[in-house]
Amino acid sequence: MTDTDEAPPKAPPPPADLKRIGRKDGPGRALWKQIAGSGTGPVKYVLRPDELHILAEACREADLIAAIDEEFRNDTRGFIVRGSMGQPAANPLISELRQHRQCYANLLSKIKLPDDDAGAGEGPRSTAARNAAQSRWGKTG
Repeated sequence: MTDTDEAPPKAPPPPADLKRIGRKDGPGRALWKQIAGSGTGPVKYVLRPDELHILAEACREADLIAAIDEEFRNDTRGFIVRGSMGQPAANPLISELRQHRQCYANLLSKIKLPDDDAGAGEGPRSTAARNAAQSRWGKTG
């Protein structure tokens, strides 16, 4: 077999603890299939083991964000709740949701997937140029 005759890499299965909603995939399982593949078609991205671990954690965060968001939508108290001393206070689910969304974004950024819209001027060269400009001006990305 020559190098060009190699079989395409097989997509790793999603972690078993990712949620399903009825017969549909939950947000975490859908994210896994979107990035790592579903095992039925060609693999879109080939990830290293450490990147697969980060992706699994991001998928778990996606499921958790969906659960917190659903809880907040069903919370009849709304945005303002009673604090420990009876004072009006912000619903703690708002802060939790914000923190988990930030964690989710951080995890996905660590995988460093290429931009899909390379035709819009955001190819690898544009990404490298943006990173160089940010380092020149002391901004971290």
